[in-house]
Amino acid sequence: MNRKMAFEYIKISGYHGNSDWVRIYSENRISRARADEAYRVGQKAKINGQKCNCWECKEALSNKEQKWKHTSTPLKKGAQTA
Repeated sequence: MNRKMAFEYIKISGYHGNSDWVRIYSENRISRARADEAYRVGQKAKINGQKCNCWECKEALSNKEQKWKHTSTPLKKGAQTA
């Protein structure tokens, strides 16, 4: 894993608030200051309401949108609502 990718994973870890960043930090031999900075950037992104870029969040959002499309059918003319 290159350094740029390691920092992106640490940002995602900060967004989700988990401790995966420790493994990435130790395996990729990056500075602690830069790792802490990337983690804080991820935390700030969540606080500011930005969307997460990890594949798990994108997949969950995609599944939610697909489910919504299949369950929301338009009402026929003359149909009554509950």
